[in-house]
Amino acid sequence: MKKILSLEKILQQQGFGTRKECKYLIYHQRVLVNNILCDNPYAEFEMQNLQIKVDDIDWICQQNFLLLMNKPINYECSQKPTHYPSVMELLPQNLRQINIQTIGRLDANTSGLLLLTDNGKLNHFLTSPKHKIPRIYHATCDRKISQESIKLLQKGVLLRNEKNISKIQSVQIINAENNILEIVLNEGKYHEVRRLIAAVGNHVNELKRIAFGEFSLLQNEYKNLNEGEFVIIKDFDFEKLL
Repeated sequence: MKKILSLEKILQQQGFGTRKECKYLIYHQRVLVNNILCDNPYAEFEMQNLQIKVDDIDWICQQNFLLLMNKPINYECSQKPTHYPSVMELLPQNLRQINIQTIGRLDANTSGLLLLTDNGKLNHFLTSPKHKIPRIYHATCDRKISQESIKLLQKGVLLRNEKNISKIQSVQIINAENNILEIVLNEGKYHEVRRLIAAVGNHVNELKRIAFGEFSLLQNEYKNLNEGEFVIIKDFDFEKLL
């Protein structure tokens, strides 16, 4: 169903300010709609994929947002970080004004693929253990990885303070010279990859998430995404997935 809203409401939903602030922008001729100046805040448009320009910001409107970020280390997945800046600081101001949340978390010292959304149902679906959404990690270990360690990980490990064995979907050595493992998990427990590697007598020096569900940093559209950069995934079918 098409969603038709007034321009002031569209700007507000896209994070450009309060209704009053959005009216001010429109009345002062600072808003283009499909490259045409619009100074009527009550003019109505179909919101999805509407092209607007506010001052020097070019924007394509979305009813809901799904973002894919290549998270750098030394950033926290928290609205209220304690030791490092929040990943939210890597987003433009208007996105920080709406209810964008990370889908799960990556530790401050873990880099790689991070999804963010303002759709609570999607967030819950992707993070719920019962849906078994795969996450792929590349872990650079401190020492040579033995085949015995691989067998133990494949069998499953009971981590400290956990009631159930942590079972992984798969594990393989992808770079023996640099001690790099690829681990696929179906849920996201606290520090799980690092704890698993420690449980078999090794240590993770560097950890990067490569993929989450259907999205991967190895895909053509994302493989050139630098650390700290993000893209808005256009035309994502939220309802179809849910």
